[in-house]
Amino acid sequence: MFWCNNCKRFILSSIALGIGLWFNLGLAVQASPYHNPLQAAPDEQTKPYQQFYIDINNDEKPESIALVAYNHSENGYLAQLVFFDENGQIIWEGPRARYASGQAFRKIEPQIIMENSLVFGKVGDLNYEIKYVIDPNKDGKIIVVLGETPIGVQIATFRVLRWTGKEFVCLKKDCRLVEDPLNPDHYIWSDRPIHSYNTGYSDGRWVRDLRLTGKPNVLNAIIREIKHPFSGSDRSPRFRRGEATMEPEENGTKLVRWDHPLQKWYKID
Repeated sequence: MFWCNNCKRFILSSIALGIGLWFNLGLAVQASPYHNPLQAAPDEQTKPYQQFYIDINNDEKPESIALVAYNHSENGYLAQLVFFDENGQIIWEGPRARYASGQAFRKIEPQIIMENSLVFGKVGDLNYEIKYVIDPNKDGKIIVVLGETPIGVQIATFRVLRWTGKEFVCLKKDCRLVEDPLNPDHYIWSDRPIHSYNTGYSDGRWVRDLRLTGKPNVLNAIIREIKHPFSGSDRSPRFRRGEATMEPEENGTKLVRWDHPLQKWYKID
């Protein structure tokens, strides 16, 4: 009886594992980090700390997109985007930022990440990481979206990269996710500023932050809505916030459901 019970458990576990592997093939999946880049030993600095798997040629052997930390300094690290085949061999790797002399940075300036569309990492409060990887048309021209972690009342910016078959190119840099006024619940990439000196705050619903959930193509979003009152003596802009589950699309994200609907309006001082 003891042997039979163990056999049953083993068979059920094997079936569950097989189903899990079959379900994940071809999807963008966040893998467990190999290490914390801030605490990485020298021999760990070539290992990915963030990695997504996706089958771009439908051979049931998923490739992967990863960030590899380098140039560890007193205030953070830079990260290189690397594209691996199913055997872990490098298909393509992005540039590594260095001084003209080729020496590593002693202290990294955030501008290095902000000014270079294919340079990522964590420097001080600035942290750019992969948000999702999709193949929207199933043609191998995958899209990688990387975004920053916003600080305070900041609205996150994103970078949208596409695989051409030979390299990743940046389609959009420092763009934001804003609800499409013609297609509610769909959030599209926009270069429209949140605030400008001439026009003030822009009305609309914006994705303030896009967070990983550990589930394939499931994202947690903090949404902020900005609105100017149409009547009354005080025309100061207002905002309110909510939390929602989203899934990626080719041109942005789609709202699946509200987890915490938009609530009370607050005045923007």
